[in-house]
Amino acid sequence: MIFKLPKPPYALVHIGNLLENIKINLDFGGFAQTGVFIKYVIRFALVGTLESLLTVKAIDMLDPFKRKSDTKKT
Repeated sequence: MIFKLPKPPYALVHIGNLLENIKINLDFGGFAQTGVFIKYVIRFALVGTLESLLTVKAIDMLDPFKRKSDTKKT
């Protein structure tokens, strides 16, 4: 072996409390107070709806038998 790595004096895997080891503080209070969260939820819903309707329209235009899709069907 050309390269010989020294073994660390500590174990690489420790069994313990995961949340204490990660040390991440999640705070979602800022989203609800400013209304940014609601704004982005509405935007994603509108973009998803528009994408679905445009996909149905494109598929209907490609159909050689000129069938129409039911857009109210889930």
